[in-house]
Amino acid sequence: MRTRTTAATAAALLLAALTACSSDSKSTAESKPGAKPSSSPEATSAPSPDVPLAFGTLSDWKTSDGTEGTTTVLDYKQPVTGVTFTSTGLGYTDPEWAYAEVKVCNKRGTTITVSQAPWSLGLKDGGRITPHILDGPGLPQPQYPTQGAKVKAGGCVRGKVPVIMEKGARPDRVIYETADEEPVEWAVPAK
Repeated sequence: MRTRTTAATAAALLLAALTACSSDSKSTAESKPGAKPSSSPEATSAPSPDVPLAFGTLSDWKTSDGTEGTTTVLDYKQPVTGVTFTSTGLGYTDPEWAYAEVKVCNKRGTTITVSQAPWSLGLKDGGRITPHILDGPGLPQPQYPTQGAKVKAGGCVRGKVPVIMEKGARPDRVIYETADEEPVEWAVPAK
């Protein structure tokens, strides 16, 4: 009789643990572009939300209406030479251009809109460098949309987000942050 009670207790504990794990994965699945990676099996995620992702690692997201997609950073370059876009009037004494090459995909669901606005560069001291939302010839190409581009289900948008900063400043991460979700970060490799 004691064996049956012990087996039943062990089975109940195992069922409770499995149920708790399944509840956690559902709560992380409800997110928007730029949210923390989900715990779904196909997601490539960081071991901790406090550890920046490696370039190319996808951050899976899902909106409240069921639209699903991915966000990633593919590359970062600094300095960028050959930029002919004028930096006059942007407030820098000794300006230097850089870019983050990024990609957002809409895997399924409704059409989404993407732009440069959620992207920024994080500095070790906690400062942020935001793009000036510049568009035009003379900037690194292909350029990521500035005013918003619509992406249908099954589509992706990839491009370079140009950023200007004082020479000598070097970010340690690229950040994607929407108003409704936690920011997602990718580590910028050392020079």
